Amino acid sequence: MVLGISNTRLTEFLLRLLKPFRRGTSCVADPAAAATAFAQDMRGHGFALDLSMESLRGEVDRLLCSEHLCHHEDPAQWSSEARLGAYVGEVLRRAFEGTWEGAYRDDHAGVNCYTSFVVFGSYRYNPAMALGYRLSNGEESMGRFSDHIERVLPAIRARCDLDERERR
Repeated sequence: MVLGISNTRLTEFLLRLLKPFRRGTSCVADPAAAATAFAQDMRGHGFALDLSMESLRGEVDRLLCSEHLCHHEDPAQWSSEARLGAYVGEVLRRAFEGTWEGAYRDDHAGVNCYTSFVVFGSYRYNPAMALGYRLSNGEESMGRFSDHIERVLPAIRARCDLDERERR
């Protein structure tokens, strides 16, 4: 018994939790294709996601407050969160000639925090980490997502981590 939970119940819970990660089940996807599909899906819900920088400056904040992503802890929304991360990364990649690195999963945004990045020179941007932080902690934690984008653009444009450059 662990924390008052029987070993059987704990094992059942862990197996359900880890089901998407079992060998033989693949949810690894192309983030560019996921971004395009997500934009198309969300346009059907009234969001102007057109893979432009302007959509990052307005529509993403609106989407983060919508019913489509307001329940960060709900597994049913993890795919939407993962695909929004792909959308943000793909818009930046196209605008600033970055490249995707790592494995992107379209079924679980949390995994992408550690495995999927957009690289601009020596600067690695992790859209899943930024979105996960915002969704977990609310707008008061980091401000509007559009403000976050404006804060990271200098490093993306410089193609290096500006804080790291200042420490040298």
